[in-house]
Amino acid sequence: MNPVKTFSWFDEEEDLVVVASQYPFSTSTNTISYIWDAETLILVPVGTTGEDYSDDQLSLVDSLLETGEIGQAAETLDTVMYPARYYNNEEMSCKFLIAAHTASIVAFKEGNIQSAMQYYEEACSAFERVSCNMNWCCTFESVEHFQESPFSEFISMYELSSILSDYAVIFKNDDQIRARSFAWCAAVLGEY
Repeated sequence: MNPVKTFSWFDEEEDLVVVASQYPFSTSTNTISYIWDAETLILVPVGTTGEDYSDDQLSLVDSLLETGEIGQAAETLDTVMYPARYYNNEEMSCKFLIAAHTASIVAFKEGNIQSAMQYYEEACSAFERVSCNMNWCCTFESVEHFQESPFSEFISMYELSSILSDYAVIFKNDDQIRARSFAWCAAVLGEY
């Protein structure tokens, strides 16, 4: 129990004493219900429940990413309380980049280049939300630089290079500067 975040009340409908406690720096909450035993003069536990709002929101983020709803996933990420307890910033950035890339490729193949670019922009919104540089995937100056970065734990150099190559093609007619940046970093990572 966390004394700072422990609350109790009497549930008149059920005739129960309820005690709920939330873990420190977390939204994980355990609730125990008691009934008063008049013969023994003690509270007898009759049920427990557990819930975790932030964990539920992260599950929703994952579901939204799987269905290509990158912008909605980024907005949902904002609702996660105590984010440092629930996810790694670099891992989350990689998840968003991979999901955005998948959605971008589908849109690109359907001839919808604006949507393909928009998925990347929505991923950039998530990068900023998790305190990562929105252009993190284009900041690696060498293979060693990438391998020493925390991102290398969550995305392979080959996968990142491939994603950046695809984005170089997607952005080439609408944003030459960004397209060149993608192509340059893809080439750097491709030198392994």
